[in-house]
Amino acid sequence: MYDSFKQYTMKRSSYVLLCILIFFIKIKRQFTAHKTISRIILVLTVLDLKTARSKQMYIVGGKEVDIKTHPYVVSIIIKYNERISFRGAATIVHRRFAMSTAATIHFIAPIMIKNKLVYLRGNTANWSDGVTGKDHRIDYIVPHDGFNEVTLEDDFAIIKVKEPFNGPNERLIHIARRDYKYAGSATIFGWGSIAPEKIKEVDILQAVTVDIWNTKKCREVYNVKDATVIVTNSMLCAGNEGKDTCTKDGGGPMVQNNILIGIISWGFECGNAKYPSVYSNISYFDVFIKRTEKNNDVKFMRNKNRILGNQDYDDYYCRKSTSNNNEEDYYF
Repeated sequence: MYDSFKQYTMKRSSYVLLCILIFFIKIKRQFTAHKTISRIILVLTVLDLKTARSKQMYIVGGKEVDIKTHPYVVSIIIKYNERISFRGAATIVHRRFAMSTAATIHFIAPIMIKNKLVYLRGNTANWSDGVTGKDHRIDYIVPHDGFNEVTLEDDFAIIKVKEPFNGPNERLIHIARRDYKYAGSATIFGWGSIAPEKIKEVDILQAVTVDIWNTKKCREVYNVKDATVIVTNSMLCAGNEGKDTCTKDGGGPMVQNNILIGIISWGFECGNAKYPSVYSNISYFDVFIKRTEKNNDVKFMRNKNRILGNQDYDDYYCRKSTSNNNEEDYYF
């Protein structure tokens, strides 16, 4: 049985222990920086094993996709001592920015960023491909200030990278406007394992198309399931029998007509049509996104009033002059 809240509580307990460990190390000053980082990686590894044993973690009914068709999807990885570990997904929305969920990136401690351990890997559908893949060091993370780690309310975050997304298969995607109308079906992406008995994430990016649910109906379903579960305005629901997404796909995009409309957040019983997965609603976070844009003097592309075709997407993406060879001219 898929129970996101139980898993998340267990994760948070591990994070608390991790924080206590780091604090103790700082006070006692008896470990080197190298050993401190080793302990962080060890704790995260144990956390993955616990999660795998207690949860079903897979994208249901999906198929492998080519990054050339979906160049906005990137993986979140840890690199340490020539080893890499998959941690989730994010979506390119600007030359130097990506969007994910706060829960997905909550494990990232400042020391991990300082020591260049966490990256966004783009330009490849294979998250473990360090040859074709382009790695971008995380500069800083802006989680939503209203994020609740228990209810997963306001589960949203913006990530800034040091190296720009400029690979041949790295492209930004438009984001939903505040007045976006949610209806019909959408495609979701992730690297979660493809079957409950296969707890390890897959190498190649998977995708599946699911139907968007009426929010009121989704609330009613989850209120019957568990009185502690609240589907709020910051969330939207989607899913079909045998087509769904689960934990290891956290942070992955929900896309409709070349527009990022949601981000994979949480859910119950993967692939069960009665309980759709829950996503962070991009349009709901418009005020937070605009504040982040202002603070960083950038502008993320939003959908137009009409449906974007591939040609519209290409024209809008490349519309700025690059004659002065300034990398920042490719995007706002």
